[in-house]
Amino acid sequence: MNRLYWKLFFTFWLTIVLIVVGVAWVNHLLEVRFGGEAVPERLQFVLRGRAEAIAEVIQKRGIRALDHRRDHRHERGIVRAVVVDETGAEVMGRPVPPHLRSELDFGDPPNRTEGKRSYAVTVDDASGQRFRVIAHAELPPGLLYSADRGGVLLRLMIAMAVSALVCGMLARSLTRPISRLRGAAAELASGNLSARVGGLSGMGAREMAQLGNDFDRMAERLERSQAAHKRLLMDVSHELRSPLARIQVATELARKRAGGAADDELDRVVEETGRLNDLIGEVLHLARADQQQTPLRTETVDLNGMLTDIAERNSVPGKSAVHVEANTHCRLEADAVLLDRAIDNVVRNAMRYSPEDKPVTVKALVADNEVTIEILDQGPGIPEADLEQVFRPFYRIGDARDRDSGGYGLGLAIAHSAVQRHGGTIAARNRAAGGLAVVIQLPLR
Repeated sequence: MNRLYWKLFFTFWLTIVLIVVGVAWVNHLLEVRFGGEAVPERLQFVLRGRAEAIAEVIQKRGIRALDHRRDHRHERGIVRAVVVDETGAEVMGRPVPPHLRSELDFGDPPNRTEGKRSYAVTVDDASGQRFRVIAHAELPPGLLYSADRGGVLLRLMIAMAVSALVCGMLARSLTRPISRLRGAAAELASGNLSARVGGLSGMGAREMAQLGNDFDRMAERLERSQAAHKRLLMDVSHELRSPLARIQVATELARKRAGGAADDELDRVVEETGRLNDLIGEVLHLARADQQQTPLRTETVDLNGMLTDIAERNSVPGKSAVHVEANTHCRLEADAVLLDRAIDNVVRNAMRYSPEDKPVTVKALVADNEVTIEILDQGPGIPEADLEQVFRPFYRIGDARDRDSGGYGLGLAIAHSAVQRHGGTIAARNRAAGGLAVVIQLPLR
């Protein structure tokens, strides 16, 4: 990063140098050329002296005398002079500036006129030929070169504008690649492992490009690792299915041979085998749900009907119930099987931790082209530090690790994956009245 440091340093340093040089140049014009006095008064004195000096030469020595005075023909600096005859021609062969046309009213000598940037005088030479001598300032005194407060403020504003332009360009050059990198990092953090920044350019192009390449390599390695992890889960789960099936067959054969003497033990084997089979099924479903390349089988889904079916499926007569509240009839394009399983997992999780005499409420609200589904339970809630972690696979909280609580820590992870695949979001929060609220937001497409 040393190269980037020096680029930033020299850019700021050059900006300051340009401002200082600009201010010094204006001060040079004010102090050296105008003697440090207020510009209009000093300028008029200089203009008057130049015009009167040339008029005196013409009057005493004639117009031809000017041919030998190179300082009048090749004026240098801010003040120049033109001499015009009665035909309107400039006697020294120089064009008359357009803004001096108003000064060509000869009149009778000396007919002196004084403008903001000029001084004119009429003179006759010895032969009676009439000329108009005009001394004018090429550099407008104006507010920019004024020594009063207005001029100082104007120069200060110009300096601020120049520095703001340079610093704005520098800031844009720095922030554009950083914004791209930040956006890619946010996508990566949200689960989009295919996020890449590509080539970065701007201030410190080489350093930014290296940073972008490092980020892309990290994201690519993370994506490969995640893909390998999912493939491993699927392969291991598939491989476990065969020995489980053989165990179940062997258990039934052992039950027949034992003649009922080992029913309790064999029942325990069957129960545990069933649990293991269910776990393998959940792992396989999660792995398949995370395969983003698998297209969704979208169809028009009656959300109200789906929620009603889920409520009836999970309600236990006489013990616990699921109530559905919807503010409007809603239809959306979604994968019906995937969405049903996602909501069902959240509802079953709410039922597991709610008291049997306390219902679970499912609310559906449609607003701003988006549907919000809230699953509200009346259980103990979740510690604030774990609210974001509960959607991770196999994540369990405290005492919920024992099997009596049920589940394997995969239901919410499956719901999270399914909702993300539909372009939505899922989050958990503790309710003020007690219990947990899981909020699912899905776009209406």
